[in-house]
Parts: sequence; C-alpha cells; structure tokens
Amino acid sequence: MHKKSNLSQVTWKKYEYTEKKIKLYFENTKLCEITNSM
Repeated sequence: MHKKSNLSQVTWKKYEYTEKKIKLYFENTKLCEITNSM
C-alpha cells in the first residue's frame, strides 16, 4: 500500500515536471514567432 502511493507521487511529480517543460516550450515558441513576425 505504502509503495503504491509512493509510486503515484513519483509519477505525479514527473507529470507536473513535464507539464511545466511543455508550457515553457510553448511560451518560448510563441515568443520566437512574435519576434520573427516583427
């Protein structure tokens, strides 16, 4: 039981981290597009 909840915590952290990276990537991409179109 304890191991399972621990595993889901790790999975959640990985997911959260990936989400942040994706958001950052999209923000950077938008920034680049705006800069290129100017």
